[in-house]
Amino acid sequence: MDKKTLTVVICCYNSTKTILNTLDSIDIKANKDVDVFLINDGSKDDLKGCVKKYLDEFPERVHYFEKENGNWGSCVNFAISKANSRFLSVLDSDDEYNKKSLQSVLEILRNAKSDTDMVLCNYEFHFLNERSTKINPVAVSKTNELVKYVPFTKINLKHLITIHSVIFSLDILKTVNPLPSKVYYSDSLLIYQALLRAKNVAYLNQHIYLYKYFIRKGNQSISIEKSLKNFHHFEIIYDHLLKQPFDHDKKRLKISKRCITMQIYWLMRILSNDYSKKVEERCEMLKNYIDQYEECIEKNQASKFKFHTPLTRIIKHWPRFAMWITRVVVSVVRSGFIKATDYSPENKKSAKAFAKAQRKAWRKERREKRRTKQI
Repeated sequence: MDKKTLTVVICCYNSTKTILNTLDSIDIKANKDVDVFLINDGSKDDLKGCVKKYLDEFPERVHYFEKENGNWGSCVNFAISKANSRFLSVLDSDDEYNKKSLQSVLEILRNAKSDTDMVLCNYEFHFLNERSTKINPVAVSKTNELVKYVPFTKINLKHLITIHSVIFSLDILKTVNPLPSKVYYSDSLLIYQALLRAKNVAYLNQHIYLYKYFIRKGNQSISIEKSLKNFHHFEIIYDHLLKQPFDHDKKRLKISKRCITMQIYWLMRILSNDYSKKVEERCEMLKNYIDQYEECIEKNQASKFKFHTPLTRIIKHWPRFAMWITRVVVSVVRSGFIKATDYSPENKKSAKAFAKAQRKAWRKERREKRRTKQI
């Protein structure tokens, strides 16, 4: 079987109502170098009968698999072992792709560099209600270029990286640890592991993924009701996050901090809606996890900077240090500290007096600003 450009993995569980719209959005007829993996995760409905026309029309590109129920992580593990492509993307059975953006992205992926480990795309968050739909675009990449290859050391951690924005290299996915089965919320663990192993990342300024969140329906896994019910799954995911090796690279430390901080933020949001008797116990558990993470960071920081002196750091990062000094000098000049240079060098006494007065006025102005802010 020829190696395709992209494998789209669709994990299905009782999703006959939405799966046809999801498959239509991939445009299988036009995109001939895309494999679609339909994984029936122990559904109770007739999924195979629902997608029969796709299986008959595209037998070489649409692959149907059945397995026992093991949730999202087990489906992804299964797809990684079976896929034969350069890249892999996960699409929920109730979400869709933007057809035009998908074609543009595929064209870029065909010509992608061989060392591209991850591709980050923009996506759209669709808040669905009974009467209306609110669309919230999420910009992972704001570059004007269609594609920009970014080495790992320059990844912007301000972007919110979710499973909806990531296309993985299959080579990277084969190096990560298998995801836990029968556990929700393992997508954050997959992204975390891939980021720690990635070396080159491509940014695409394309809104490819349309994520649909149904307001006032508690059947989605990220809803507050489901999250409280499956709170013990967060404990499992958090244990796996803390067991990941902390690399000595500074950027990877930042990624570790960001991923775990996002997990803590989500847990705090869930606990704010918990009115049961378990809330105190869960808060104590979360505090213990934060303490464990801080211990890991302290050990790593100690081992990283043990043999570094301030002088060696300045020598190593002298361009950044020079830029910092330049910015300080420019800010001082603009603030009025060195306005005395406007005077001629012959009258040095008046120049010094003027500089002193300027400094005094500047300090007084700052005190007044602080007082007004406090009031």
